[in-house]
Amino acid sequence: MRVSLFFSIVYIAFATSFLSGCLPAIIAGTAATAGVVGYHASKTGSFKVQFRNLYLEGCIHGIWEESELDEPFLDVVCVHGVPVIFGAATSKAGLEKARALAFIKADDVIVLADGVQMGSWNTGLACKVKTRLIMSEIRSRNYYVAAIRNIVWVLGVASTNAEKKQVLEIVSSMNGVETVHHHIIIVDEHNNDGYMVRE
Repeated sequence: MRVSLFFSIVYIAFATSFLSGCLPAIIAGTAATAGVVGYHASKTGSFKVQFRNLYLEGCIHGIWEESELDEPFLDVVCVHGVPVIFGAATSKAGLEKARALAFIKADDVIVLADGVQMGSWNTGLACKVKTRLIMSEIRSRNYYVAAIRNIVWVLGVASTNAEKKQVLEIVSSMNGVETVHHHIIIVDEHNNDGYMVRE
């Protein structure tokens, strides 16, 4: 009885936050938990998992906080173990510092961020893009979407080049989207290392 009540409360909280604009904290916590549990379960072949390396992302965020990096509109997502820094920096020096600190934990770092502040995160637009991908029957769990003003970042993995092209066409054709930055890699059965979600 207590277990079913707990899951009912979690479901209601998640549904409410999603419908009210994707409350970042709840979604991030849910994604992190699912990703970590899913990755370990995938080793037995019993669970579908995301492409992200949440542990590495957490390490980089921790280094940024310890170094007092003051860049609230920069974030990082690890696509197949490679950190991708995206968003907007308040200065080029801040962006270079974020990049240099990420190199402490990774051999390769990709930067898809601008050196001039453009505004705050647009979670509403990011949620619209994500919803559109879901409605288009794209494996949306394989993609991370973020936005600042009308600029959208799409990070993730595609099973084919055609899927990658379809994702970019969908996002770039949406109302309210001016620019799309992306880091989407092609992952097939031959080079899959356990992070790909398969339907």
